[in-house]
Amino acid sequence: MTTPIRFPPNEPRTETSELEDPNTEMPRTALEDEAQGEVVVPSPSAAVVEPAPAPVVLEPESAPSLESKPVESPCDIVDPLAAGEDAPPKPGTFHSIVELVHDLAIAVVICVLLITYVVQAFKVQGTSMSPELQDGERILVNKFMYHFSDIARGDVVVFWYPEDPELSFIKRIIALPGETLEIKSGDVYVDGVLIDESYVASAHADRRSHPSQEIRPGHYFVLGDNRRGSNDSRSWGLVPERYIYGRAFVRIWPPSDVGLVQ
Repeated sequence: MTTPIRFPPNEPRTETSELEDPNTEMPRTALEDEAQGEVVVPSPSAAVVEPAPAPVVLEPESAPSLESKPVESPCDIVDPLAAGEDAPPKPGTFHSIVELVHDLAIAVVICVLLITYVVQAFKVQGTSMSPELQDGERILVNKFMYHFSDIARGDVVVFWYPEDPELSFIKRIIALPGETLEIKSGDVYVDGVLIDESYVASAHADRRSHPSQEIRPGHYFVLGDNRRGSNDSRSWGLVPERYIYGRAFVRIWPPSDVGLVQ
């Protein structure tokens, strides 16, 4: 059962704000106005309350990423032909010929330098150095070593023939500058001492003698190992040092006789 509200007797009765005045016109909503064909535009003088801006939050800077960049896959490569671009021009025939001539010129220069200053191949003609070197064998001559070392007794050297410098001879060094040489019945003496000539075969020995001779400075006395068939210093004299241009050091042909020249 509802309990009736009693007011004090001396206080006038008032209406609460929750009650509506029947004479007061209620504001229409926008939907109602739109339904009636009217549009309500907000007054410019009306205060518009904007929401407060959100607080700015500073976030710590992230550490640099250690991940490597992705590698382009083969499908990412652009084909210039597929993209409609012109392919780079191919070198023409003339350009190829120029490059070939250039390479050949470099090769020729290198060969000339090697032949002139380092090593050169020779073909032995004759039997004056038998049995060490035979007719038709091919040897390599070191033209570089005598720039750093002295000519020694027993060296097999190549030189220009003193009586015709257009010809090259190959002989063995027997006596050096300043020494005295003498041959007695085929035995060779240098400064009165008999030298060992194991490279002379008995079949090639020569029992002739040669008078005592002092070797001039800058000259050498040379002999062939085949004393019976050699044209050497016994016939035409000494060899100037400037005529000696290399030492035979290796036999390269025939293959069965490849080896060092002793």
